[in-house]
Amino acid sequence: MITILIKILFFSCIPLGIILLVFAIKKLRKKFNQHSVLEFPYQYTSHLFHIKEAGIYAIWLKGPLLKKTPVTKFEPRIVNADTKINVTLNKPFFRTQLNGYKQGQIKLFYFTVKEDDYEIRILEGSSSSKIEGLISQVLPNSAPEDSFFIQLKKSRPFYITILLILLIIISAGLIFGGLVLGLLSTLLFGLQQ
Repeated sequence: MITILIKILFFSCIPLGIILLVFAIKKLRKKFNQHSVLEFPYQYTSHLFHIKEAGIYAIWLKGPLLKKTPVTKFEPRIVNADTKINVTLNKPFFRTQLNGYKQGQIKLFYFTVKEDDYEIRILEGSSSSKIEGLISQVLPNSAPEDSFFIQLKKSRPFYITILLILLIIISAGLIFGGLVLGLLSTLLFGLQQ
């Protein structure tokens, strides 16, 4: 009787792990597949937009994969349309990248704003670090500049990504641990059938 209860306990970790795994993957996909608040070719000099919900937003560059990006040619600025005050743009510690089959995206900056009207200005400058600038000079492949777009997306704090990745690891441990311990419970705990 004890053997059956222990096996049921271990095997019940498998569906719990599957539920947690599906939950974490859905949340992680939702985090990275945010709809754009605004998207326009990076060559435009300015664009007005409205933020409907206060929070953290990010500026992304979207373009063809494995091509030299124009991050060394421009620097975005965001200005409140009413007060003309610049919004502080922060560089992410890790550059998040989303890659598809032909298109890629890279997070350039993130910022916090309230509900209001804003203007994004594309100025001459560089959105990359010195190391990224050196790497981009070495890359031989270039794409037409009109194939790159600036995107503004609602962003979530980085710690949520870390927590979701930890949840995926824990759920995988529950699935495999429950299976292995359930099958080997008789041998491991010296229980009789």
